[in-house]
Amino acid sequence: MIKFLRLFALSTILTLSLSTLAFNQTKFLTGRVVDEELNPIVNATVRNYDLINETQTDSEGSFRVSLLPNTKCLSINLLGYETTAINLSLNCKSVDIILMNHVTYDYTSLKAINRKRKRRLDNLLTLHLLAYKKGVFTTDKPCYQQTFLAH
Repeated sequence: MIKFLRLFALSTILTLSLSTLAFNQTKFLTGRVVDEELNPIVNATVRNYDLINETQTDSEGSFRVSLLPNTKCLSINLLGYETTAINLSLNCKSVDIILMNHVTYDYTSLKAINRKRKRRLDNLLTLHLLAYKKGVFTTDKPCYQQTFLAH
């Protein structure tokens, strides 16, 4: 019986230690999400697939999400906007994100649609700098890569 209690106590201490260690290894990333007119986007979903958790942006477009130290990818989406996947750099502590409006192109080839979408995506760096100059964003350039996903 004493062996059992010692083993139980040891396993409980080990479990608590490991859970505390795992909890201490998470970090938090803050950010802001706006549209192409630099208006805050409310209730956009920010997903972290490493921890399988998500959060919503508030009335100012701001959010805070927990990450593992090696998390590299986040997904941001809201109905009416194109889903955005970003690849974080290691030194990212705060991200400012511009979501592109979802646009329907009638009577246009897929190749032409992707060309137009790619141009809009390339323009986001210029918009990011403009948002910084207007005081909307806290950084003059993003600390992440946003990849183009063709339709």
